Amino acid sequence: MKAPALVVDVGWVNGLAAIRSLGRAGIPVIAVDHRPSALGFRSRYAQGALSPDPQDEEAFVSFLAGLELDAPAPVFATHDEPLNAIARGADRLGDRFLYPFPPWEVLGTIQTKRGQLEAAERAGVATPRTW
Repeated sequence: MKAPALVVDVGWVNGLAAIRSLGRAGIPVIAVDHRPSALGFRSRYAQGALSPDPQDEEAFVSFLAGLELDAPAPVFATHDEPLNAIARGADRLGDRFLYPFPPWEVLGTIQTKRGQLEAAERAGVATPRTW
């Protein structure tokens, strides 16, 4: 059996689409969400895992750290809030997961429009004036 992938924040169609794409490719999926009614929990391709709300980063990261996995699993967060929590908690989560996004030191900068504009300016990329 293939190692599973985690799809996090599966309450909406983008999470469900990720679950379906992975499932149709034969990859087992663990669907993670803090809402019992999450749409992704209804997919035949996923095993649901009810998590704490990512707003409680400590509890959310602890939950992810406690998942029983046989091998490092890719983790796909479909919204910014859990993505940011996972990125900030990556040191604690370690090599239990495969991260398809940069470390928080990079991600945190590009998660704000101001950070993106400042990076573009430093790189010499023309940007519209912003107030």
